[in-house]
Amino acid sequence: MPGPAPVTVLSGVTLQRNSGLLTGIAKGISANVKIVGKLTLNPGAAFVAALNNEKNPVNILGQVTVQSGALFYLGTEVPGAPPFASILGGVAGQDPSAIVIQNTVIGGPVSVSGGGAVNKIVEALSHNSPDTNYTDFEDDQIKGGITEVGYGGVWGGVIRTIMKGSLVFAFNHQTKIDEYDIGSNIIRGSAYCEGNKPAPNKGKSPGAPSIVHGPTFGNQAKTCTGVPGGGTGPPGLRPPKIG
Repeated sequence: MPGPAPVTVLSGVTLQRNSGLLTGIAKGISANVKIVGKLTLNPGAAFVAALNNEKNPVNILGQVTVQSGALFYLGTEVPGAPPFASILGGVAGQDPSAIVIQNTVIGGPVSVSGGGAVNKIVEALSHNSPDTNYTDFEDDQIKGGITEVGYGGVWGGVIRTIMKGSLVFAFNHQTKIDEYDIGSNIIRGSAYCEGNKPAPNKGKSPGAPSIVHGPTFGNQAKTCTGVPGGGTGPPGLRPPKIG
């Protein structure tokens, strides 16, 4: 039985308020998706491409912008696997519900500022699956740094990721799980970690210290970079089953 046909959009894509685009949410329905331009998620929108499949890659040839309450999921954790997706530009989230990017090449910096509320579309389609509002960057290759400040979802991770810029992880606070995982990264710039509640890497996830080429600073610099952290996130933190 043939799989889904490739989908190519020869322009940028804007998901309007409370709209969604979902692919690769169950075995057998993962499609090759290519967007020739930027991808913008307006408030409350959702983009989910959950299954890593090198035969059906996801390629976004521009910037990804995630607005208030919107949710962006790209990939499912496959530790150490090669990239299956690419984003030509950077990724910017302003008060997003969630940004989860795994096994992906990103052509610019990644930033998350504020946010952490649940996304109503994903909650409805997943029958109120718990813990969908989190951030996670695993096994990514980023031609820039990662900045995450003031995010208030249930969890956050930066794991086995190579970034050519700096890491800033500061003043984030969790509402439920009481664990951050940051480790096993290669950071070409500096690392600043301060004021997170709880402090990163106080949970049970195994991993290795990150390699940081620049200075490390902030009142949690050691826990962000110099002690074991990484591995996998707490149980259950995966893109939810839709349907």
